[in-house]
Amino acid sequence: MALCLNVFALPNEHILFLKEYPLVVDDYIYGESPEIEVKKPKFRSFFAKFTKEKSQCLPNNWPTSEVKMIGPLANHRNIELYHYILNGTNKSVEGSGSLFKTWFDLNQHSAIKMDNSNGNYAFNSEQLPDLFTLLNGLNDKVITKRFDEWLSINDVSDKPNELVYKEVIDGCVSFKEGVAEAVEKGLGLMWTAS
Repeated sequence: MALCLNVFALPNEHILFLKEYPLVVDDYIYGESPEIEVKKPKFRSFFAKFTKEKSQCLPNNWPTSEVKMIGPLANHRNIELYHYILNGTNKSVEGSGSLFKTWFDLNQHSAIKMDNSNGNYAFNSEQLPDLFTLLNGLNDKVITKRFDEWLSINDVSDKPNELVYKEVIDGCVSFKEGVAEAVEKGLGLMWTAS
């Protein structure tokens, strides 16, 4: 079982490349240059054998050092809580609010599925302004209120201490800042379950 959700910002062209070559995601995250096996077409025309084959190149600005992660410390214990805090509901939602749904509801989300193992998902840059709008509606008071509502709905009797509230609030704030920067730079988001 995956333990942690890792979120990072990246250009749309990198999202497309990683969708095409899902086995190099770890290389991307760690800033390493992968060895890529070029996919060859199943059927080649008669003239194709007389033309040079293009070798696959890495997209521009491929990271050369470890990619900075953004987002809250989302894991298998609190992912449903983060979905509730972001959206104010446990129900499935459409659009960018479905980010955390990819963890526990594989078919009810608006993310780009990046691989066949349901481990990696993305939003392109056009989807991020909506996510930023949702995050921008969260302040300390709203986060705390939704956290308490979620505890009540899920019949959790032990109220968390102030440190837990602070960690959740700080996680949401850092995520909002990361998404704001991604929107400003025209980037998308990708998240991996590890």
